[in-house]
Amino acid sequence: MLLQDGTRYHQNLARASLGLALSAFRVHAAGREHWGVNIQKYMEELGFSGILLQQYDVEPAIDTIATAISMKRVGQADEAAIAVAVAVSGGGYVDEWKSNFLIGTGLHHQGFDEAARKVADRLKAYLADHNITGRVKVWIAGYSRAAATSNRAAAILLSDGLVQPRDLYAYTFATPNVTRQANSARYSAIFNIIGSFDPVPLIPFDDWGFRRFGTD
Repeated sequence: MLLQDGTRYHQNLARASLGLALSAFRVHAAGREHWGVNIQKYMEELGFSGILLQQYDVEPAIDTIATAISMKRVGQADEAAIAVAVAVSGGGYVDEWKSNFLIGTGLHHQGFDEAARKVADRLKAYLADHNITGRVKVWIAGYSRAAATSNRAAAILLSDGLVQPRDLYAYTFATPNVTRQANSARYSAIFNIIGSFDPVPLIPFDDWGFRRFGTD
């Protein structure tokens, strides 16, 4: 599944990414120590290991963003690589939603950009802590606020050269607008699945110059 060209849309991967995004929701009914139980099980079932949950065990606030990161060896010979899955929590985030209103006056939506930079930094730290070198593939997904965070984080990873477009698999769902960057559509390997009548992807408004990275 993660051996395909990331710059092309793959329906099977989109479906798996929706599972990744929805499994990343906090399970509040399970108790704080088990808020990340679903994403941990989902990653384990897909053969990922080294699962790192961050901020799943803290009360969600305006400046938190919960993530699950894990890794898996894929491919053989010239196609061999380490695939790193990054799931961003998009449900049960309580006060995290307040960052949706932190639009700011910069090039990118302030709240989403701040969350995305935390995600990108965590991924970089994960690679360093696990001594992951050579070819790296990154699979990232999120829903709603987490979709905006994933969208922006994926763009950061591409801009920083951490991953090549062919090795990035970014699928976001119900994604709000995140940036005023004029060339945002040129970021290949980022795919945003949105509903035609869903109001969430319409904000912040296009008339304000906002858009998403990648392809809708």
